[in-house]
Formats: sequence, C-alpha cells, structure tokens
Amino acid sequence: MKMNQTCTKICRIFLEKISIPNEEKLVQNYIRKWSPKEFYEVTLPDEGEVRMLTNPSDHVGAYYYYLNGYEKRICEIVRSHLKPGDVAFDIGTFYGFYSALFSKIVGDKGEVHAFEIDLKNFNITKKTILLNRSENVTLNFIAVAESDGLMEFISPESVANAYNFDSLKGNRGTGHLSYVKTNESISVKTLSLDSYVSEKKLDHIDFIKIDIEGYELPALRGMKNLIKKYQPLIIVEFGSVSALRTGYSLKEMYDFFIMNDYKLYNADSKLLVPIKRDELEKEPTYFNAFCMPNTK
Repeated sequence: MKMNQTCTKICRIFLEKISIPNEEKLVQNYIRKWSPKEFYEVTLPDEGEVRMLTNPSDHVGAYYYYLNGYEKRICEIVRSHLKPGDVAFDIGTFYGFYSALFSKIVGDKGEVHAFEIDLKNFNITKKTILLNRSENVTLNFIAVAESDGLMEFISPESVANAYNFDSLKGNRGTGHLSYVKTNESISVKTLSLDSYVSEKKLDHIDFIKIDIEGYELPALRGMKNLIKKYQPLIIVEFGSVSALRTGYSLKEMYDFFIMNDYKLYNADSKLLVPIKRDELEKEPTYFNAFCMPNTK
C-alpha cells in the first residue's frame, strides 16, 4: 500500500501537531514504507528555517519530512560552535541540509565548501542550495579521499542489491568508495583536502563534518596538514561495519585524533560524553563523534 501526496502531507501535519510515543519507530517501520518515492520541499523551523528537498520514503529523508529534522543533537553542536565568518566543510552532503545550515550560520563573510560524489544526491544538494540562496556555498562533484586520483564508487542501489536488506533499499546514504573495481562500480575522481585547501588558498578552516560511509579515516589522512595547521572542530561518523569494509578499525581512527592532539566526545548523547578507546568495537557500533583540539 502506498499513500498519495495528500495523505503524506496529512501525516506530516499530524506528527507536527501531536507528540506520540515511539514516533521514530512509527515513521521508520510503517509510514516511511507507505510513502511515495518522490521529493518534496520542506522547511525546518527548528533549524533556522532551512529549506530542502527530501524523500519521505528514504530512511534519513523520512526524518526531515515527518519529524522536522535529523541528528538534532549534532545540529545543536553546530549552532553552538560554528560562527559568522567561519569556513566550514561538508563532506558527504546527502540532500544538502548541513551545507544550507552552515551557510546560514557563517553568513556573507563565511564560506562553505561541500563535497558529494553520488550524482543523485549531488543534484538534490544543488537544488537545496538554490532554495536557500546559499551563495557562499561551493559545491564540488568529487570524492574526498587520501590522495588525488581515481577510485571506484558503489552506488546506494548497488549496495542494497548486494546485501538484499530492506533497510538499505530505502537509504540513499549508503553509497561508498571502494578500492576494488566490480561490475556494479563506477570510476570517480578523488582529491585530498590538503590539495584542495592549497589550490583554493584558504587561510583558515574552522569546522568539518564528515559522513562518507566508512571512508572517513583515509579522508582524514588526506587532510592531516590542514588539521595540524588550522585545528578545526570536526564531526565525524564512527561506524564499525563500514570501517571494517574499508580496512581499518575505529580504534585506528580514534588514535589518529589523539596523535593530532584532539579529544573526542559522543555527539549523539544529550551531554558530551568522552569516548573511551577500550569501549570501541565491543560490538557493531555506529555513532557520531565531536572532535575538539585540546587547544580550544
């Protein structure tokens, strides 16, 4: 059974007006699966009136459409630490929400540099940027990696087909880089952020958000010089399964930050709880880390 556009809008209004128990489970387990696979424009009042395109049948898109936002704790951290005039990087834009949010916060004197290699997500991000008139955003169709060159990219559709998981079939955020060429992969251009910063002649980088499905540590290694020089605040996804697929452990990523004089906190918890190395990978885990240099 699929809802039509009118029913979808009624559902959204109902969830906006009435707080119900376990609404996230209701949305993910039932409403999302009944939603049409179409994109709608939404305005998020809790996030600075950011406007965006989102798909209510998508795992993450459903949060934006029905629940007025996603990763709201991370959004609080962003609003608390990103400032007017800052330079922010959004690595792995998905539908462009963070690019638009960063743009509103840093203002005319700030800059946002966004990176997305999934063509469908790139095009949605482009439309989201236009909706918000985010003229301070530079959107790049390229993959952030450890070095400049070429790599293979596995699309979300190919990931879903390979694993045959219903949850993956409704998630446009699962595309990822791969070292191995397959029948399902396509070759894409890559660059390191160190080379990008050098090319753009940026003189400060203040905030970085990274969510690239298991390729976070190689990307971080490709920006080690800018991290040492500018010591930006960093929000990065820690996912044990996707990290293992790429060939590293979460402890290795933790060690990267410690060696660069950073402290790490769980960005998904209500309070900023320090991350302990010996607690990583006790079981398959997924969370976002807020990484702060010890000098700040």
